[in-house]
Amino acid sequence: MSIEVISSNFIPNSSSSAIDAFGDDNSDGATISSSDTGVIAQDVTVAVGGNISNTAGMERFQLVVNGDGYADDQAFDHLALEFDFDVNTYQHRVTVSVGASVTSLLQLGRFGDISQDTTLFANSEMFFNNAGSLTSLTSKGLTFQAIIDVDVINSGSMTVQEDQVLEFNAIRNVAVTNSGTLTSLSSTSTSTAALEDNSAVVFASTTRNVEFVNSGTITGPVGALFSRVSGTEVVTKSATMDGTVRLSNSTDSMYTNTGLVLVAVFSQGGENILDNSGEITGNVGLGFGALSRLDNTGEIGGNVSGGGGTEIVCNDGHIAQGLQLRGGNDVVNNTGTILGGIDLNIDDDRLFNAGTVEGDVIQGFGDAAVSNIGTMNGDISLGNGDDRLNNLGEIVGNIATGGDDDRITNQGTIIGAVTTGAGADTVLNRGTIDGNVILGEDEENEGDTFDGRGGTVTGT
Repeated sequence: MSIEVISSNFIPNSSSSAIDAFGDDNSDGATISSSDTGVIAQDVTVAVGGNISNTAGMERFQLVVNGDGYADDQAFDHLALEFDFDVNTYQHRVTVSVGASVTSLLQLGRFGDISQDTTLFANSEMFFNNAGSLTSLTSKGLTFQAIIDVDVINSGSMTVQEDQVLEFNAIRNVAVTNSGTLTSLSSTSTSTAALEDNSAVVFASTTRNVEFVNSGTITGPVGALFSRVSGTEVVTKSATMDGTVRLSNSTDSMYTNTGLVLVAVFSQGGENILDNSGEITGNVGLGFGALSRLDNTGEIGGNVSGGGGTEIVCNDGHIAQGLQLRGGNDVVNNTGTILGGIDLNIDDDRLFNAGTVEGDVIQGFGDAAVSNIGTMNGDISLGNGDDRLNNLGEIVGNIATGGDDDRITNQGTIIGAVTTGAGADTVLNRGTIDGNVILGEDEENEGDTFDGRGGTVTGT
């Protein structure tokens, strides 16, 4: 067992590799064999028309790049973990550490068995640690495929001209930790297909479990992160993502942001938890899974939209363009500020406000419950259903309910008209209503009730 040390400049022949396993295609560079445990590249390595390294077939191998390198082709070509169909297993462990500047004309590198069906997993581990600078001049970044465990740590920089900086296909477990910069300079198209192809970081649907931690900067004009993970997904970031973040549509996702997201965040299927204490400059989509939850103590510059399941929004921060939720028994708990109003849509929804809501509140059919001890500036419209509205704060706007038996209790201030629809409605006023109170017709002749004892109505 030995370690090959490159201590001089290597400029191998065209279409060869500076560091080559078993000397298959290179006589000028460093040739390694199964008895070598690794290669340390200490100086400049130039592969004219070829690659910096080609270690196909090596079972256990460590590559350390401490000197600058350039490749006319790919920097790291096919560090293949070859599949043995007889035993249906892999026995490979590959580590690549970069502490210098590596530039490739084409793709930065491909790891794993790129030729295999993406439903297969290798009994193998892949570690990639970059503390240097990786650049692709015309193509994409690093692709990992058909590996059980992949661990990527980036504290340096990775920059590509096209497509993904990091792409994961058919990986069982992925851990990515970024404290540096990941930058894709790809096309600016915003279609879903373009997001999957050109986001800076992409997890394909054949990848199962992902843990992604970002304390650095991720930039993609099309998207920062796109995921179709089929197992579990945990994304935590405390720095910057410049581009859309789209979480998986087929698994439960947990996304925590304490930094800055430029553009938008969309969760999709599964049960999703989004925790934002940083800043998201665009919209937030809660997806179409059975349950989605947003906990916001930071800034959201766009709107928050739902997808049809049960949505829970707890806001102690600032939402600039309102809530547009969908069907499901939604819950909104606001102790912060919501501008742009709240559309609760349908079903049995709950709204509690101890902060500020600027804009109309709309709810369709279903039993709605609205409680306010803060400030609401806008009309409140509740549809058919046994609705309940309790006010101990201030509402500046008209209140209207639909059919069925509604109950309005006011112990604060309402500046606007109060109108009920059909059904046996009750209005209890112990505070101030600066406007008319209009009770609707009761089709069953059960009668409406107005009790104003202890309160004041300045209208009729």
